[in-house]
Amino acid sequence: LPEIPELEPILEEEIEVLAESVVSPLSVPTLFDPIDRSVLKNNLVSLNISAPNATQITVFDNNKEIITKAVNKDTVNVSLDLGEGLHTIVIDASNGEETISSSAYTLTVDTIAPTIDSKVTNIMVSRPLGDEAIVMKADALLSEDVSQAEVIFKGNIIKLNQDPTDINKWSGNVIINDQDYDELMNPIIMATIRVKDRAGNIAMQDIDWKEVTPVDNSALDQYLFLKNNQFLTIKLL
Repeated sequence: LPEIPELEPILEEEIEVLAESVVSPLSVPTLFDPIDRSVLKNNLVSLNISAPNATQITVFDNNKEIITKAVNKDTVNVSLDLGEGLHTIVIDASNGEETISSSAYTLTVDTIAPTIDSKVTNIMVSRPLGDEAIVMKADALLSEDVSQAEVIFKGNIIKLNQDPTDINKWSGNVIINDQDYDELMNPIIMATIRVKDRAGNIAMQDIDWKEVTPVDNSALDQYLFLKNNQFLTIKLL
């Protein structure tokens, strides 16, 4: 029989070198918090980034390099002090000579509370003739960033809705059936409007009464009063 040559043993050191030479490919880095197009009310923003197989990431804000940080266990947290306004965030993930970039993420910092035009923001009361129901109507002129608005008066809440033809105008109606007018209106106290913008900033302000004394309206008058804001949902209390 022919002689079978002996196989040379593979040393443990060689196995380790082979293992070290296998590098997993980079994945596109992802900003998973805050999400894209977020509106934030604080300047200090914490970015939670996923960067699988990367050894470090670099964050760019509006095409300017801001920070480079090492990656542990495929994720990294970066704190940025962002100024007021719009920010376009891009993340580069790298491992050795390989680099891959993320999509562009848009973040908006809004630390300014929404505004209320007190000159044209008011609340009015109407009491139809022969009817115990009280109709309360609120009108407000608010800044464009407002997302929610309501008027609060002695435990009653009037939800305001945005005018579909004018984003600055908000109105709302409520019909109160279970409260006596004299108890509700005496003593007269200021109603409060509370507004919130998309970033979560809140503004509150006392508003004036457009009409304090009861108005003896006919059923037709009441109908016309509500018809002026027919796009709104009338809430019964």
